[in-house]
Amino acid sequence: MMTRLPDIEVFKLFGDKGLVTEMRKAVTETQATLEQLHELAETLAGISVNQIKGAGRWGAAGPKFQGEMIDTLIGSLRTIGMEEPKIQHIIDLQRPIDRFDYFHHTVNAMHKIANDDNQKAWRVYSDPFIHKGSGHQPDPNQFEVFLKEQGLLTGEVAERLADYKQYWTHGTHRRKQLWDVSYREDV
Repeated sequence: MMTRLPDIEVFKLFGDKGLVTEMRKAVTETQATLEQLHELAETLAGISVNQIKGAGRWGAAGPKFQGEMIDTLIGSLRTIGMEEPKIQHIIDLQRPIDRFDYFHHTVNAMHKIANDDNQKAWRVYSDPFIHKGSGHQPDPNQFEVFLKEQGLLTGEVAERLADYKQYWTHGTHRRKQLWDVSYREDV
């Protein structure tokens, strides 16, 4: 009988009291502990995503390495059984930072072809948001209007704006290899 202990799902001893009550209590405490660990993991994962994305500002980690680190973190959350909506929330924390970067990559390409009049128009256009940081930049459709008005929506500017639109709308990278490597020169 001792070799069959793992196969026993419910072992009643002394009716609904005794061992069954203790086992229920242990299961309830284990579930509560697991929920607390998931809450802690969610909090720490959110902080980690922000730190990983922020590290790119100091040149410590490029977009490819950041993506790999975040993918590893997300894999760990799935391994411990965290619910997908909570995982999606963690993934979404990087979106405002990436949107900000896509906007600036487009601006950097624009500056390479802009003349003095375009630069003056840019200063007027960007004054309300340029020094406010992530989350204050115009969405790609608003920015497209400015670029068209200035005659700057050509070549690489148009390509980068398309990248920005793709990420803004779908949260996916249109030209992933460029995001991982070439955009680094613009950061």
